[in-house]
Amino acid sequence: MNTFHFEDTGHSPFGRSFDLFNDGSIEFFFTPGHSLGLAATIIRGESGQEVLLAADTGYSAKNINKLYTPGIVKNRGNAIQSVGWIREKSRESQVIELLPNHDPEVIPRERKISCVNA
Repeated sequence: MNTFHFEDTGHSPFGRSFDLFNDGSIEFFFTPGHSLGLAATIIRGESGQEVLLAADTGYSAKNINKLYTPGIVKNRGNAIQSVGWIREKSRESQVIELLPNHDPEVIPRERKISCVNA
């Protein structure tokens, strides 16, 4: 298993992220709060469209829109800041879908975006 370290990029609520392939196609954003090393992921297509995987930053899109943090957190202040960043990021025009891990309203389906490395 290879590990990675977040880099100081100015991206994410805490200014740290990691670009998996160094091409912008898959990027992890440091979003602590629920856990200490939590990351949200953006998958970015050639056209600039993005799918935002919120992980456990917020349990559902409704909770994120209301700025509700997960019930169990390591740091409530960080969780609030992370949820706020996810909410604002999800409202950007290039984000075509927000997918929190535990959202019962997410319907599994295929979403096609052209990848940068395709």
